[in-house]
Amino acid sequence: TGTIHYAHTSHIWKQLAGMVEKASIEDVMKVLMASRKQDLHQLWNTCSHLVAKSGLPPEVLAKHLPLDVVAKIDDLR
Repeated sequence: TGTIHYAHTSHIWKQLAGMVEKASIEDVMKVLMASRKQDLHQLWNTCSHLVAKSGLPPEVLAKHLPLDVVAKIDDLR
């Protein structure tokens, strides 16, 4: 059942990633923070890369995200 569970979980992550990629950057930042609190690493990675690719400057990100998160996103760029 481990393989079946993994395949199902992988499918769910792909669906989530697809939904996040279509969301507004504000919603992506909300999901980013929720994924951090819930320790959801895959979702965190997807959201942080999307925020990094958004091109929003650190000053703008700092209005919506904690400074340590802004620094991590800046490191991704």
